[in-house]
Amino acid sequence: MKLGPALDGVVDALKRLPGIGPRSAQRIAFHLLQYDRPLAIALGQALLDAADRVGHCARCNTLTERPLCETCANPKRDAGLLCVVESPADQMAVEQSLSYSGLYFVLLGRPTNRGSGVSQGLLYFL
Repeated sequence: MKLGPALDGVVDALKRLPGIGPRSAQRIAFHLLQYDRPLAIALGQALLDAADRVGHCARCNTLTERPLCETCANPKRDAGLLCVVESPADQMAVEQSLSYSGLYFVLLGRPTNRGSGVSQGLLYFL
């Protein structure tokens, strides 16, 4: 069933998110527009704002609103430790563990193993 260009556009955009299929996308769109228009407006504005202001750290590649992220700009971090992670979400998970005080490099994608002996995992400590 066609919902109209505006609603179809919302559903199509939501379907492109990981873990959101067509039915979930439709339910989210319906909920926002039927029950919570203020949230729909706030979500849209927050996404526009983030898309405009958030970029990549010049040193580690994570997401930040500044040239250097807070981690790279922190002189208390141990520059002798480097943790290579697949995504900013993986970096956040390590940070939340409070067990690592070094720096990061974010690959922004999954590395391929071409027989180099590097294990297939999310984290690489160098």
